[in-house]
Amino acid sequence: MIVPYLAVVLVGTAVATEASSVSVQCLWQLSFQMGRTVNRTCALSTPLPPGCTGASLQLHAGSSSVTAGFTRDKSSISFTGPSLLQVLGCVMICHGLTSRPRCDATVTRRYSVSNLRCFFTKELQCSWEYSPGTPDDANFTFHLKSRYEWSLNITARNTSVTVQRFHYIIYHNVQVWLSTSDAAEEYSSETFSFDTSRIDKLPPPNITEMDAENSLISVLWYFPCNEVQERNCRLRYRADGDSWTEVDGEDVGIEYNLEDPQPYTVYWFQVRCTCNGNVWSDWSEPSSVRSMEESPVGPLDVFIDLTDSPALVWKTLPMNQARGKILGYVVCFTGTDGSSVMVNSTVEDFNCSSEKEEEQQRWNSRQICNIPFPENWTGMASIVAYSAAGKTEPTELLFTGLGPSAPADLRVHVVDTPRGKGFTLSWCPPPDVPARLLQEYLVQSRQLAKGQCSSLEWRRLNTSSTAATLNGDFKPFVPYVVSVFAVSSKGISHPASCLAYADEAAPSAGPPLSFFSVTTSTINVSWEEIPLTHRKGFIRFYHLAWGKVQLGITPVREHMVNVSQRWYVIKDLNPKEKYQIWVCGVTNGQEGKCSTRMHIMIGDAFNQGLLGLFAFMLFVFIMLIVAMIFHQKIREWACPLIPEWCYQKVPKPVNCQPDLEDDSHHHISFMPTALGSSLGNILTDLEVVERPVTTEDPTVLEEEEEEDEEDELHKDYSMMNNSDFVPISQLPEEEEMDCDWKPVISGYEKHFMPSPDEI
Repeated sequence: MIVPYLAVVLVGTAVATEASSVSVQCLWQLSFQMGRTVNRTCALSTPLPPGCTGASLQLHAGSSSVTAGFTRDKSSISFTGPSLLQVLGCVMICHGLTSRPRCDATVTRRYSVSNLRCFFTKELQCSWEYSPGTPDDANFTFHLKSRYEWSLNITARNTSVTVQRFHYIIYHNVQVWLSTSDAAEEYSSETFSFDTSRIDKLPPPNITEMDAENSLISVLWYFPCNEVQERNCRLRYRADGDSWTEVDGEDVGIEYNLEDPQPYTVYWFQVRCTCNGNVWSDWSEPSSVRSMEESPVGPLDVFIDLTDSPALVWKTLPMNQARGKILGYVVCFTGTDGSSVMVNSTVEDFNCSSEKEEEQQRWNSRQICNIPFPENWTGMASIVAYSAAGKTEPTELLFTGLGPSAPADLRVHVVDTPRGKGFTLSWCPPPDVPARLLQEYLVQSRQLAKGQCSSLEWRRLNTSSTAATLNGDFKPFVPYVVSVFAVSSKGISHPASCLAYADEAAPSAGPPLSFFSVTTSTINVSWEEIPLTHRKGFIRFYHLAWGKVQLGITPVREHMVNVSQRWYVIKDLNPKEKYQIWVCGVTNGQEGKCSTRMHIMIGDAFNQGLLGLFAFMLFVFIMLIVAMIFHQKIREWACPLIPEWCYQKVPKPVNCQPDLEDDSHHHISFMPTALGSSLGNILTDLEVVERPVTTEDPTVLEEEEEEDEEDELHKDYSMMNNSDFVPISQLPEEEEMDCDWKPVISGYEKHFMPSPDEI
């Protein structure tokens, strides 16, 4: 509680005979607020007196005190403590003095009660208000004096009291007041006097009619008084979200007209009245009405979103610009090639985000609407918002792709703002863009890992600004991407971007272990990044730990790994031992949860060699089994992929002697070209012989035929090898030849011909 005392400097002197001029000054005010922290200081009025050794000052407040030594250069002491009812004092302690100079003062607290009133409803009720800072445990006494005095003990938690009928007299003057007392003082509030016949508190007025017309809102209400009584009323109003404004003047009658209200805005009204100046009624229940619509005014705040693919984004108009309900938008894309695309649709078709109310408080944000750019489009985009009362002027945005330049040296720091944690940004202008071409900077923030346009915000700054502060309401432990664009007459630059956290905490998950490579004495371990939703901050380094498992006891070794590495080779391990490995991420908050502990057995070199050999032999065996089972499939699959000569069955010349046995029943024409003439000297007649089916072994027959004709076959084959070979491409187009010859196919050749089943 603030007490309206003037600043007082008390000087108390208790002077010893050895130093009669020494005094102590207490420097504090006898004015403070209950429960607040105050500073108290005292000092010597003169330097140390002669003969004073080991001097010190002691300042005390109630049971608390502080003592400090002093020198000739420093002869004061300060004390900070809560402002409670207590005795403040300061004393100088000096071993060379028989008495101690000191000063004391008792600081008291005072209570204040205001707006004490009494009125009749069904019974007599009195109410009041306490001054700020009055503690809840303060004790008060309510006093009422009619023919006799009656009192009631209450606490500061109560602000009203109901007086029973037998404590006062009707049609009689009554006085009420409140008092309190403590060890320091007594206090009584101002006395409120009233006539019990003039304190009837009537019910609040009833607002009966509200009408919104062009630039006017009319309000009408009803409040009954007797014919001989004078009625007085007061009215207050507020726009939606604003504070109350009371109409000037003592009386507004029973009707009020609010002129020039904000268009399409909800207004709230309350009225209270009195008859003959008696007790004022309570305020009526708030009643609301919306003013008329007017044509919206722009411009719209338009920019681009590059999260997935380029999209046009804009903020919905604030109420003072929309001046009505925006029904839809007209968006026109005019390409650099002269093409044009127009979209005219309602608000719902433009993917307008519906952020929560608390999220919209940041930067006075509004809903964000968006529409994707046409595919491979560059050019001019314009947008118009319309309502039932009219439309805005077009707002244009030139997009010819992102320029190569970007603001340089972007830095982001976390700061405390009145609304919570925020970010301060600083940057330098793009180095390759002349200052005369710059039009503005645009600072953009987005919560990472959210949908398109959700949590997107931006702010426009003039070119003289190279720093900005983004005020609070940034969620803790959530990653935000903060970007700065430079807008020039040539277009929009690439963004300079940083990842930022308003506050950091320990990661809620460990890095997943992904790979192990084990030798006889080392383990090469690697891990993946912690998912973004679980990082809770910037990972500064990884804490890798491993230990040998021995009957449940694990001696642990550890290593701190750079955040950019995410792998480590653990050395000097013992063969035939079992180890467990785990890794944790560490942020500025603290070490987070660790990965799942992996158990790995280290083998010796001999066992590893046997294991490798066994694995190889097992692999070869499995491949052989597969080849035997699926050899036909493998051949069908492999033959088209390799040259024909690798797999075609070519008979040996020694086994391919032609059968020249005559068979006049199977005479065919063969190769009426020069090729046949060239080979005429070698084979004049080729016969195809069909042999009857016998029960004899065809293999024996073939062998006999081969033995009979072996010499002749060798002779003919050698002649064919020594003859000149003429390529088919060099043969004449047509040449007559003697076609009176009979091709004969021996049994051996027939052996290589396809069977009827295969055909």
